[in-house]
Amino acid sequence: MPTLFLPPRARGFVTDSGRLQVQRILLPVHTATSPDAGTSAAARLACVAGENAVIFRLLHIGDTDDHPELRAWASEAWTWERASRQGAVVAGILAEAEEWRADVIVMPSAGHDSAVDVLLGSTAERVEREATCPVLVVPNELAPGR
Repeated sequence: MPTLFLPPRARGFVTDSGRLQVQRILLPVHTATSPDAGTSAAARLACVAGENAVIFRLLHIGDTDDHPELRAWASEAWTWERASRQGAVVAGILAEAEEWRADVIVMPSAGHDSAVDVLLGSTAERVEREATCPVLVVPNELAPGR
């Protein structure tokens, strides 16, 4: 089930009038998880928010030749960007979210898939603990066509 986390240091994206204010959605993508689950959830969030202009930033950490293929969602009001960083995955996601001033991070998650994940938490769990914006975690099984 997709789950929205509001970390203790996170700024919200609901206005005083109860309107969702989501204009910058960060989507970390990797070849180990289907980016379709994240892009689908992010597109639905943008539709619910009703924003006229939403920028989606697809962030890949690591080898720039290893970008996953993904299905693009279309709207005249939406812009899709790609960004890359080198280094540690969690630190890179958090730095990109902070520098770009993301309103929300949407992350597909495969859950715990290594001993490190069992001990420290999955990548999504580690991002959620430190993020300064809400984090929407989407199970990888929810990718369209799965």
